[in-house]
Amino acid sequence: MRPLLPTHPPIRLPPAFVVSVPAPYFIRHYGIVSERLVDDAPTIISLPNNKDGAQEETWADFAKTDLVRVNAVRVEGYLGQLPPEEVLRRARSCFGLPWTFSFNCEHFVTWAHGLPPRSPQLESWIAAGGLGLLLSKLWR
Repeated sequence: MRPLLPTHPPIRLPPAFVVSVPAPYFIRHYGIVSERLVDDAPTIISLPNNKDGAQEETWADFAKTDLVRVNAVRVEGYLGQLPPEEVLRRARSCFGLPWTFSFNCEHFVTWAHGLPPRSPQLESWIAAGGLGLLLSKLWR
């Protein structure tokens, strides 16, 4: 299991690391640790599902997206081979870009890391929906 960190991080995470928090419907919301500090904690660049699109927010505000109030952030690691400066440049180039099913927070962090945009959570939900549809047809 990946480590959980409290709302205010006890350790300094390197820039461009990916972190996540619980979100509704058993999914996680992903973001990228920046090099900027606010209240001695790094800011997080993410693509939340809201009208503002991709943005940079404080660590505490990112942790508040957790609806179950565990006040913990999970460290997902460093996803690609790009240098941190390039990951952060790519992430910031998306400021204002709206969230869509075809480009959500997971697509955002993988793309910023120079990987093909991908959302394993969305893929799982689609597969589960397909399986449910198939089973509903078989049991008619």
